[in-house]
Amino acid sequence: MPKELKITVSGNVNTGKSTVCYLIKKYLAEKGITVEFDCGLDYDNEKDFDVKISKNLNEKVEALSENVRVILKEVRTQSSISLPVLDKEIEARKEHIKTISKSRISVIFTLIVLIIGVPIAFFTNNPLVLFSFLFAGAFIGERYSYELPLH
Repeated sequence: MPKELKITVSGNVNTGKSTVCYLIKKYLAEKGITVEFDCGLDYDNEKDFDVKISKNLNEKVEALSENVRVILKEVRTQSSISLPVLDKEIEARKEHIKTISKSRISVIFTLIVLIIGVPIAFFTNNPLVLFSFLFAGAFIGERYSYELPLH
């Protein structure tokens, strides 16, 4: 049984996904590579897809080149060789989540200090008190967010 390579084209509505699928399908077929096409919801069958997309193809490709940036990303699946690569990517994502969590904690501390500081500044009629609480909140939030255990 031959190996399988799955190409997924994803994007928002009207970004040229079908046109890109057609171009890939056409190019690979010209090179003698067998391509099965999953029509999705937009087309009745592969023949319907070919007919609809091949109409005005040059204009569709021109619109693509002017309005869409295509990002190609290679992803390995089901390979023991890819495990260290995946582990590094997972670790990088965990660090990103920790950074986001630290930022949220900092914002929460700042808001708590503001909730306390705004009424005090209002009643004392001194804006300097408000700025002092703002600074203190940002400092405390940043300081303690790094000491909290995040999982």
